[in-house]
Amino acid sequence: MARSDGDGKIFLIIIAVLILALCLLATVITVAGMVLAWRRAGAEGLRIPAAFTFGLFAISLVSLLVQGKLTFQPTMVTPLVVGGLSGVALALLKSRPAKDWFAGNRR
Repeated sequence: MARSDGDGKIFLIIIAVLILALCLLATVITVAGMVLAWRRAGAEGLRIPAAFTFGLFAISLVSLLVQGKLTFQPTMVTPLVVGGLSGVALALLKSRPAKDWFAGNRR
């Protein structure tokens, strides 16, 4: 975008804003789905998607390690964060204090 000149630059800005809006919409939908799953099914409603996501993360990581292709690229930040957060979510779902806190029994 920095190299573009003239009238075409405004179209790049519009496309960038639209992509950002779609990403934010996906985030809002994801958070709303997590809240809904928690309220309807409690910890079990979140355990299955968290375990699935963490499983995919672990399989991918092991596969890359076995093939010797594990190198860091800037595009790997998002999958690493998502996989790590799913692991944290699983740990929190097994923790009694976290279950009480999420259920509203904050002491």
